[in-house]
Amino acid sequence: TFYLVIHQRYAFVSRRDQRMRSFASLFAHMTRSRVTALRLFLDNAGLAKPPSEEMLKAARGAANELEAINDSLLKIAYSERDPRSAPLGQILRNVAKARKGLVKLEIVVETVNLPVPETQFQLLVNELIQNAETAVNGRLNPKIVVRTDLKRRRILGGTDLLLEVEDNGAGMTPEIMEKATVPFFSTKAGNHVGLGLTACAQMVATLKGKLTIDSKPDAGTVVKVRVPVQPAAVTGENS
Repeated sequence: TFYLVIHQRYAFVSRRDQRMRSFASLFAHMTRSRVTALRLFLDNAGLAKPPSEEMLKAARGAANELEAINDSLLKIAYSERDPRSAPLGQILRNVAKARKGLVKLEIVVETVNLPVPETQFQLLVNELIQNAETAVNGRLNPKIVVRTDLKRRRILGGTDLLLEVEDNGAGMTPEIMEKATVPFFSTKAGNHVGLGLTACAQMVATLKGKLTIDSKPDAGTVVKVRVPVQPAAVTGENS
């Protein structure tokens, strides 16, 4: 028993340190380019000629983006302390409603009332859909589909929630797909200011789950999230 307690404490500290490193890398990734833009503005502000309106606009935009990024990252930092849960169906419907018909939901009945961590899933689903929106921007007949399902684990037992976000956007090459969840790498080239797939993968990791990507150029992308759910919650909803 003593050695088991020591092992559990070591594993907890190791996971905490890994999350701190990932969080620090993510923060640097999201803020570096905006800080550079503000530094460029300040360097030019001291010149005899006043900054152009274009430069002022860029500086204001960088400041607003930094504020939005910090707010979102703070939500991630404190999300594990937030005990609130909400029905998955409610979260998905609210996020889809804000997209005015662009997002189609294909939700398995058993997952509609499944309680999930509200803050984490709100951030996760919203970010995955925002990435999909960027991917379908400018495409004919843009399509974004969110699917859910429940799967039983055969070996160790238990139940996993499956969440998929599919789009018919430009897709990614194997090289880009391999790097899509690596800190300091962006698939959007500034088109959408958000937490990106890197943060989504970290968020899923805090839920003890896994995020995978299936994508092909000109064929769209499917982001798959697999997260363990409490058996009691699943049983309660199915009874």
